Amino acid sequence: MKTKRHRLFMFHGLNDKQARNLLIFDLIRKRGVISRTEISKITGVNIVSVSNYINNYLAKKLVLDKGLAVSSGGRKPELVELNTRDNFVIGVDASGDEIRVVLADIGMKVIEKRVSDKARGKEISSVVVDLIEDVRAAAGLDIAKVKAAGVGISDSALAGLCAAIEKEFGVETFTGGVASCAAYAEKRLNPNVSASSLLYMHSDIGRGIMISGDICFGSPDGDGAMESADEKITKGNGPDMLKYMRPWDEYLGMARTAQREVSKGIGTKMVSLAKGDIRNITEDVVIEAARQNDEVALNIVQSVGINLGLRTAFLMNLFTPEAVVVGGGPEKAGGIIFTPIEKMVSRLSFGKLAPNVKIVPGSLGDEAVVLGAASLAVREMFLQA
Repeated sequence: MKTKRHRLFMFHGLNDKQARNLLIFDLIRKRGVISRTEISKITGVNIVSVSNYINNYLAKKLVLDKGLAVSSGGRKPELVELNTRDNFVIGVDASGDEIRVVLADIGMKVIEKRVSDKARGKEISSVVVDLIEDVRAAAGLDIAKVKAAGVGISDSALAGLCAAIEKEFGVETFTGGVASCAAYAEKRLNPNVSASSLLYMHSDIGRGIMISGDICFGSPDGDGAMESADEKITKGNGPDMLKYMRPWDEYLGMARTAQREVSKGIGTKMVSLAKGDIRNITEDVVIEAARQNDEVALNIVQSVGINLGLRTAFLMNLFTPEAVVVGGGPEKAGGIIFTPIEKMVSRLSFGKLAPNVKIVPGSLGDEAVVLGAASLAVREMFLQA
């Protein structure tokens, strides 16, 4: 089935059938093995409709019939589970200096993964295609069992990767911004998050993504072409709320701030950690120097924490999420950055909101985007089921 959405992940505007597909899929995914009767009771969807959905999944081999459960009286319940033997997805993160590729089943068990530098003089699409073939071959998997692929990008110029993957492997491929992919991964896969509504703060420059149920909206990624926001929700007839989910100016980021300070001749451990080259000062260098109690680095990380806390408090007041996840890099600083974030949230959030909202670090690190892209590919499979 060819997409008519220009290969973009669908984040909003779901119809009733799509919403129910996701509801039932997520329940099967969480329970492992479950009966149609249980699905009906938990979701509130009548048993006839549930059976129609399940029969459709069985026909498309998305789920497997597991036989009959033990009956407590009356007819024995029919059990189903996800068909992880015949349905796989590819996830790609092409947003950074490294390209990451994972092969996972539709239950999001990772089968193979690869990381590669972006080779100079070689098209990114060629590197991605080679990595996909590598994980497929390593798993000994027939490409026909790969049902969808997801790609996380930070620049709309990379959207052509979808066409390259589809041409080479015949696999329907979708793309989305890095923040949206990472946010979805944290919501689905972070063991410390169990919330229907999640605010995800991506990177040290405050890009915000809000996921409420199955609707994801927030900041555009890259040059703005990778829009993941539902403007009807964030704009409406009032002020442009979307602007509060866009990143701060990049010069507020840790690395750029540190490079600017070092260029003034200020003494700091960051210079030695960067081997004397200002261009080597990365976010990780700043965080390591802060851990070593370097005063300049500590001030930078704490200032970023204050800025993130301001943005987080505003968005919490606006959307009242059940949980907040901070990821995309700054979470590596631990308490050095979370203390000022939590202080600002406590000071600026409305009423009793702050004590009731968990603020936790992202748990997926550098794999958040690639796992999110794979998870969203599974989501697309069930949206179209």
